[in-house]
Amino acid sequence: MKRLLILNLTLLFFSICSFGQKKLLSENNVWNEAYWFNGINGFFCDFSHSLRLGEVVNKKDFSYNEILDDISGEVKIVGFIREENNKYYFLPTNFTEEYLLYDFDLQEGDVISVIETVADERDFMEKPFEERKKDLEDGKCTHTVTKVEQIADQQGNLRKNITLDNNIVWIEGIGSVRGLLHSYGSTFGSYLTSFTENEEVVFQQNICPCNKTSLSETYLDSYISPNPVKDILHITLQTANNLIQIIDAQGRKVLQTECRETASINVSHLKNGVYTVIVNNNQSQTFVKE
Repeated sequence: MKRLLILNLTLLFFSICSFGQKKLLSENNVWNEAYWFNGINGFFCDFSHSLRLGEVVNKKDFSYNEILDDISGEVKIVGFIREENNKYYFLPTNFTEEYLLYDFDLQEGDVISVIETVADERDFMEKPFEERKKDLEDGKCTHTVTKVEQIADQQGNLRKNITLDNNIVWIEGIGSVRGLLHSYGSTFGSYLTSFTENEEVVFQQNICPCNKTSLSETYLDSYISPNPVKDILHITLQTANNLIQIIDAQGRKVLQTECRETASINVSHLKNGVYTVIVNNNQSQTFVKE
């Protein structure tokens, strides 16, 4: 009886320790991403693509998963990823040195150095990979964990969320809200639009409400300016008695107010990043806070 009790307690201990842990490297995981950038005629969301895992290959005495990038049916290998003790390492294609991408054992107050996104030919607004590598070596890519919390995904499963510098969020089993291979980056660049696990959507954010279309041309019933904005956001609407909500990149409501045809909203207290204005729980438009 005593041995049986010890066995049951041991199984309970391991089940509690593993509760909520989600593995990033699962064969049916799909990361859908897009790029947000400032074009000549306004802000654009373009270059939609999907990432998934490929075959297991051996490199430098380690086993890696291939990372396959699918752009309109054209699939190519963009690098290799492996896991060790809840840390994930990335080996870019044609490179011999791997880099730390994620550490999901971090706690609030911890400091970590990760390279400022990976080599990506579409990331034309960012530094070349060699410059980012030099920044990492010079100690310029150091970030502080400012928050650690458990948040339910769209399927109701708790996932560890790690916030760096009050800016970038890592989600256990998913990666960064900026995309699988973009553990850190500036306001513009790659964003994770949705993540599916066994063909079920467990994460989604409304970063790209349009495709190959200027945001200023997309929503005709409302107009916001300036975009980007530093302090006062002006909103002009076609109807009276409107409910305005502002949602951050993690889907959290950061501001709510009511207005008539026009509104001037102070957003100076918001952190830099991409936000979505929702009008009357229906129309939405995205802006950048600088």
